[in-house]
Amino acid sequence: MSGYSDGRVVEYAVIHDVIDNGYEHMRGASSKGLCDVLAIKPGEVLFINVKRTTPPGPAERADLLRIAGYLPGVGVPLVALGPASRLTYRRLTGVGPKAWEPWTPDEVAA
Repeated sequence: MSGYSDGRVVEYAVIHDVIDNGYEHMRGASSKGLCDVLAIKPGEVLFINVKRTTPPGPAERADLLRIAGYLPGVGVPLVALGPASRLTYRRLTGVGPKAWEPWTPDEVAA
């Protein structure tokens, strides 16, 4: 598999995970925008940057924080790290590499 198709497998694992937890979703095909997956549940909008191996750099983290900030109390800036078989989620709390906390998709019930 190529790096692109490996990454797509992780994106689809994230999509299945958020669907299983009651979210509506949209995948950003080609991943050139602010997030790879947008997921919505009443009272919560997830902006998810999906990475197969390495967390995003400071500029990508800043973009996620900025766009989630447009929806105070509702927008959630997340990084999902693969592989698909062992997804983990990080809720960003700042732009630094250690500025995050663990998160799970069932954190807020519908």
